[in-house]
Amino acid sequence: MKKVLYSIFLVVLVSNILFSQHIFSPLGMNLLEMGWRYFGWNPAALKAVGSDGFVMNFEYTTDFRSKESSLFRAGYQSVEEALNGELTMERFSGFGIKEYSINYTVAGMNGNYFWGFQSKIYKDVSNTKGNDWGMKVGLGIIGSSGNFKGAIALKDVTILSTDISKMATGQFGAAIGWMNDSFAIHAGAVTTNFKLYETYTGIALGVTPVFFSLSFGYAGDFTRSTYHFGMGIAWQGKGALIAANFDFVPIPVNFTVSEDFSMPYRFTVAFKLPQVVSEE
Repeated sequence: MKKVLYSIFLVVLVSNILFSQHIFSPLGMNLLEMGWRYFGWNPAALKAVGSDGFVMNFEYTTDFRSKESSLFRAGYQSVEEALNGELTMERFSGFGIKEYSINYTVAGMNGNYFWGFQSKIYKDVSNTKGNDWGMKVGLGIIGSSGNFKGAIALKDVTILSTDISKMATGQFGAAIGWMNDSFAIHAGAVTTNFKLYETYTGIALGVTPVFFSLSFGYAGDFTRSTYHFGMGIAWQGKGALIAANFDFVPIPVNFTVSEDFSMPYRFTVAFKLPQVVSEE
């Protein structure tokens, strides 16, 4: 009996190591691209969410010494026949910044592709020049043909700000993938202000309700780079989900591209709780 339990534990452990995925897939739907793990990267992915419910995710990045950053996001997703919507509140702290925001996302479907739009009103309460505030927007498209999917997205593009240096900053991502009900393989790239970049390729494996994934890629500034990898596990059932992810970015000597890369350990936990409907 002990050997059987040990074998089961070993299989689960190895699967967790081999089949997890980077959490910032520009496809926007992450594990097996099923839609229920939408975290806001590609607003078009919200259309794939199949049920109403409360969502929350927490991300923590650290160097386990003196540096850390955190992101907390919570809100509600509403699923309608024509359009899906999401309203969330977000708090980011790190790099000397404390930013609070309210986000609204809407997504729909046209033919074989999903589209989405996100608006974000933010306020930076730690700006040394005074309380900075402004507006950011995001756009996304996800298309499919059989088991193939492709996506492009703009994220957090600043279109209004009292801090002129933040204007027109943001991220751009693109990805392709092949997937069925139990397996997915995909690749993509993300650029930040067209200076920093992050590429990845990943695979995911699972059968409802448990999924595992793995990704591997590079990050840098086009002159220096470092590799990264991620692993995760998720559970899904009756409109609810629990997902956890870990990313590691080892830092080579004299690698000073970005403060973000100086904190190589990133942990993310996410929840979705289905709406409780009265049976009166």
